[in-house]
Amino acid sequence: MSSDRLPSLMEPFHQLHSSTYEVDKRQPLMYVYFPLSPPIISTPLRNLKVDGGIILTASHNPGGPKGDFGIKFNCENGGPVPDHVTDAIHKITTEISSYSICRDINVDTGIIGHHEFDVDGMGKYIVDVIDSVEDYVELMKTIFDFPSMREYMKGLGGNQLRILIDSMHGATGPYVSTIFNDLLGCVGTDLLRTVPKPDFGGCHPDPNLTYAKDLVDRMRVGEVDMGAAFDGDGDRNMILGKSAFFVCPSDSLAVIANHIDCIPYFKNINVAGFARSMPTAVAVDLVAKKKRIEGI
Repeated sequence: MSSDRLPSLMEPFHQLHSSTYEVDKRQPLMYVYFPLSPPIISTPLRNLKVDGGIILTASHNPGGPKGDFGIKFNCENGGPVPDHVTDAIHKITTEISSYSICRDINVDTGIIGHHEFDVDGMGKYIVDVIDSVEDYVELMKTIFDFPSMREYMKGLGGNQLRILIDSMHGATGPYVSTIFNDLLGCVGTDLLRTVPKPDFGGCHPDPNLTYAKDLVDRMRVGEVDMGAAFDGDGDRNMILGKSAFFVCPSDSLAVIANHIDCIPYFKNINVAGFARSMPTAVAVDLVAKKKRIEGI
C-alpha cells in the first residue's frame, strides 16, 4: 500500500476528521462518524482532544463528484475555525502541485471498529469508526435531568405525554431515537423519518410549516402534546405546541432562559447574561429584565 500523502476516505454524506497528520509524519489517526450533525461534532472534537474536524455536509455549498456535499472545518475547541486559519488553508491550496491517493484503504463506516493500515512512506495509518451518538448522549446527561424528564413523560394519571418528532431523514435521526425512545420512553411510532438517507427520502429537509406539513397536520388533530422537526444537518428546528401552535425560535430561546433554574447544567455555572443576534426577537430581553440578568 503506497502513498506519499494523506489517503482520501472522503465519500459523500460521511463526516470525518484527521487529528495527527503533520509534516513530521506523526502517526496519522482518523475518526469517522456517520451520520453527524455539524453542531454535534463539537462534542467529539473536545472529548478526543484533536486538532480539528472536517465535516462533509449536505446543507451548504454543493460539491463532490455529484454536487452533493459541502465542506466545513472546525478547530480543537469544537467551533468553526477563525478567518486566519481558513486564509492559511486557502494559501496552501494555491501552492499544491500534486497529490496522491491511497486507494487500497477500504473501511466500512457503517460498522463501529478499529482499523490499522501500513502505508509506504508514512507508516501505520489508523481509522477508528466511533459511535458519535453515545458521546452526545453522555454530554446531554450532564446538562439535563433525564430521570425527571422520563417521569414527566409518563404524564399525570397514567396519561403519557406524547411528543411527535420528525427528523426528515436527516442526521438527527439516530440521536432522536436514542434520546426520546430509549431514554425518555416516547412511543416509537411518534418518531418520524429517523433513518438518515443521502437524498432525504426525496423530501426537502426544511423544518417549516410548508415542508413539514405532515407533522403540522397530525398536530392539528390535538392528540399530541408537542411536536418538533429538524433540518437535514440538525442545526435548525421547528417546535409546535398543542394543536400545532407554532413556537418561533426566538420564543424557544426565551422559554429556555426563563427556566434555566430547572436545568442542572445552569445550576452549576454563574449565568452572567443572555446572548442573541440582531434578528432575534426581544422576548429573551424581557426574561433577562425580569430575572435581572444582563441581556447581550
